[in-house]
Amino acid sequence: MMRKTFLFFLFVFLLLSPCAQALGIGPTEIEIGFKPNLNYTGVVYVVNSEGYNFPVEMSVDGDLKDYITLSEKEFVLMPKGTPGSIRYVNFTLNLPEKFEKPGAYKSRILATQKVSGEKGTIVSRVRVGAILTVYVPYPGKYVEFEVKIENAEVNKTVKFTASAVNRGNQTIENAYCVFRIYDLQGSVIGSATTDGKVMEPGRHVEFMGEWLASNVKPGKYRLVAEISYDDIKTKQEKEFMIGSPTIEITEINAEPIPEKTIGKIRTKVKSNWNEKIENIFLTIELKKNGFSTSLKSPSTDIEPWQEKYIDIYWDTSDSQGAGEYDGLATLSYLNKTAQKSFKVRVVKAGITLFTPEAVLLLLVVVIIIILAVVYYRRRKS
Repeated sequence: MMRKTFLFFLFVFLLLSPCAQALGIGPTEIEIGFKPNLNYTGVVYVVNSEGYNFPVEMSVDGDLKDYITLSEKEFVLMPKGTPGSIRYVNFTLNLPEKFEKPGAYKSRILATQKVSGEKGTIVSRVRVGAILTVYVPYPGKYVEFEVKIENAEVNKTVKFTASAVNRGNQTIENAYCVFRIYDLQGSVIGSATTDGKVMEPGRHVEFMGEWLASNVKPGKYRLVAEISYDDIKTKQEKEFMIGSPTIEITEINAEPIPEKTIGKIRTKVKSNWNEKIENIFLTIELKKNGFSTSLKSPSTDIEPWQEKYIDIYWDTSDSQGAGEYDGLATLSYLNKTAQKSFKVRVVKAGITLFTPEAVLLLLVVVIIIILAVVYYRRRKS
């Protein structure tokens, strides 16, 4: 039983798998408004993109398959580039008096590669389809729409488009759209209202709004598009990003490291994004003459707009000794990277005047000397 089930799904996969666009069909989508007893005639084309003859079978599936008739069921396409490499197939749609439910009824006009194989074998076939949709109107007024957002960048004019259609059977006298932009805290930071439009049944219209994204930071925002039509409202929400998530390396500090010891390299990073970014890590490469080594930090997270330090420790026991090393820090996050070059010195073992430890020791010595002098003078007096 399991073997038969596996073979069935394998057959379906091979049947529907594309083959380098060997077969094409157009148009890919056809939309028709419902009318009782409508008789509609249309055409689709099927084209061969291969350099050999291509046998094709035509068929129909879906909600409307009993109402669609094709002018041809089988034919052979000639090699690409020849007059016979494309075929136009007529289809006739004969709709009934009514459908019980309003909404979209869909079918596919399919072109499938015709192949012959031995009984029991599984053969891969190319299949393409044109989607035919008939919309049955809703009673009264009913708007459907989709939202598109363009040019979402800081200090640029962001464009919003609501592509709407009246799926009802009554005319809408006044329809308009309000676009509202929210930050992640739920505050409205911008809005745009369009002019009103008349929408007859089946009519497509576009509502367009603009918003200047000034005084905002890069990050994720939320658009609410609300269409009002004759005291009815419908809305959609859509998240969008202004700019892209970025983290920058602002500074790298490394005190001189005595040779044969472990030194700390401290890197400061800053998030320019309004959401938490997880699993960031730092890689440091150090080079001097023929020597090179690579160091990596553990993964960490950074909060919105946060500045934080990432520390990496370098054991110089396997270095090339005292001298200046060229460093390159690479911060990795969200399949992106940020880089910064720097220098670090390895010094001879012992006290280095410029290290914090050396400065502290020097201060202690000076204080002891001063106290000793004061004590000596008081004893003499």
